[in-house]
Amino acid sequence: MERDEIIDVVDDTDTVIGRTYASDAVGRKCNHRFVHIVLVNDNNDIAASKHASNNPGALWNSTVSGHVLSNETYRQAAQRLLRRALGLDTDLTFSGKLAFRHPHGFTKYIGVFAA
Repeated sequence: MERDEIIDVVDDTDTVIGRTYASDAVGRKCNHRFVHIVLVNDNNDIAASKHASNNPGALWNSTVSGHVLSNETYRQAAQRLLRRALGLDTDLTFSGKLAFRHPHGFTKYIGVFAA
């Protein structure tokens, strides 16, 4: 994530009410949008990613994930992130949207896609 990524701040219904830097969203406790993309092959195997080993917890994650930029749809963000991370430009299947109430007091609205 780059410091200059501007994301939308949303209310409790996922309606845009402002903008902020992605790097400031957690500290400011701003509700915001995020996407997760899971790559699935013909055998229904999934590709997972692991956070860098210097990251406390070094958790497993979806194949690709990231913030939805300001004025971007969930689908556009998923396509952008998949191209940037893996160089793939493929069809995406929308799997659903969920609201994750973060322990720090904000909600992250997450669009989930399969590729």
